[in-house]
Amino acid sequence: MAVSVARVLQGGLPHTTVGAQKQTVTDVTMDDDYTTGGKAVTAAQLGLSAVYSGQVEVGTSASGADDFANVALIPQTNGSVLLKSHISSGAESSSSADQTGVVLRVTAQGY
Repeated sequence: MAVSVARVLQGGLPHTTVGAQKQTVTDVTMDDDYTTGGKAVTAAQLGLSAVYSGQVEVGTSASGADDFANVALIPQTNGSVLLKSHISSGAESSSSADQTGVVLRVTAQGY
């Protein structure tokens, strides 16, 4: 199963401009199969051609989903990102962890 995404409009627009870069805000709903090292999300899913940087806020957490402490956005050389989640003990979420229903708000910068 794959993550699902929903764009969050900013002032009625799909992105804002910050300097020479675009910035998008996207709600990413996690699935039931976390991958060690981070869940891959394409730049296109975030409304960009390539992602240079960003931040992630943990929003809704479904009951029964793994405990979330924080999520790091790690840009990749191909323009996509990995969303690497950690539980409250500080360890990375385990491989195949069920994160169904967890909504992450991703603010991404790129072009």
